[in-house]
Amino acid sequence: MRSILARMLAGTLVGAAAIFATAPAAFAHGDPSSHALEQDVLYPAVADRPTPETELRLLGLLYAARDEGYPIKVSLVANEQDLTEDLSMLTRPQDYATFVAGELSRTRPLRGLVLVVTPTGYGLAGNLPDEGGDLQTLDRDRSDALVTGLGPAAGEGGEALATGAQAATRRLAAEAGHPLPDVVAPAQPLRATAPASPSDSGGFDPWLALGVFAGVFLFAAQIYEAQRRLTASQTVEPAPEMSSSSS
Repeated sequence: MRSILARMLAGTLVGAAAIFATAPAAFAHGDPSSHALEQDVLYPAVADRPTPETELRLLGLLYAARDEGYPIKVSLVANEQDLTEDLSMLTRPQDYATFVAGELSRTRPLRGLVLVVTPTGYGLAGNLPDEGGDLQTLDRDRSDALVTGLGPAAGEGGEALATGAQAATRRLAAEAGHPLPDVVAPAQPLRATAPASPSDSGGFDPWLALGVFAGVFLFAAQIYEAQRRLTASQTVEPAPEMSSSSS
């Protein structure tokens, strides 16, 4: 009996350890831009990031566009390190913009556009509220027409991508009837939040995993001890009866 219980305990602990060891990889799975843009307006190509000054100017412009009624999120994709799902998206910015917009729409309607800027060009997807507040989805033909009007690709590296994104944002907002001021103040550093890197963007909590592991261990140990005591009590031989002697 003890050997069976010991094997059960060992199996339980091995299973818990396997969950603990593989949890980071499972939770880290996901698209970097989609995770970052859920909470902010910019994914700044963490694999080749623009200078802080350029990044803050772009953020300030995006905040200004939002305040002017033209919400737009920007993903700067400098190289394959900024992607996890499909590395070919680096050369297919329009398809990637459609993908990111779809990911952002999973939990709630996306109120705004997603502009993707890669070394090969631009991609645009999403939707905008009309004058009545209803969401109007940007179809592929309209996206292609707007992207064509943005001109050639911005160039290589995060700095060039961020500069191209500023010009593209201004042009898109103006064409939509929301021209931005000629001078827009940069965002304050505290408002420029850095997105999680692809390796930790899943929000894995090691303390939570450790707590689960400890809980499983204690539960299995308690079961083992209870069974051990029960088995021990059942195997205790009764004391021999004293026979009475005749006088």
